[in-house]
Amino acid sequence: MTYTSKPTRVLAPAWRKLFTACGLGLWLTLFSPPASAQLCTVLGVAPLFGTYSTSTGAPANGSVTVTCIVLGIFGQDVSYTVKLGMSTQALGNQRRMKNGTAFLNYNVFCDGGYSQIWGNGVSPTCAPTGGQAGLLGNLVTIYPVYGNIPAGQYVTPGTYGDSIDIEVLY
Repeated sequence: MTYTSKPTRVLAPAWRKLFTACGLGLWLTLFSPPASAQLCTVLGVAPLFGTYSTSTGAPANGSVTVTCIVLGIFGQDVSYTVKLGMSTQALGNQRRMKNGTAFLNYNVFCDGGYSQIWGNGVSPTCAPTGGQAGLLGNLVTIYPVYGNIPAGQYVTPGTYGDSIDIEVLY
């Protein structure tokens, strides 16, 4: 016994075009090559220095968290550079905190030995880079920030503050 079938039209032509377009869009989303730009967000936790001593200075730690959304089932490469601005109170290349008219010098570093100032990537500073490849979802990288107020500064007692811009280039 043999079976033969006639071709039948299941979808009307307009519906077929719609489903083909949707299928093509889904295929391009799932199988597209890595893009150079992704959707990334950044969250900074500032170092809280606490009480400053003129003889010992004041170290403190903070962090910068970069979260990137990866699109597509096969993931995409995400690469970026994290830069920190000088500060709102900076004088030249020196970061400073302010209390009224008094200033207290400090800096933030990429390393716990306080040898690489975390800046905008222009020498002699460092600007950490990240690169990730992953599957669908969020990729999170946490970078430690090492802050230090050098000893030997005689300033007016009080509360000092400053702010620094974080820039993620991807």
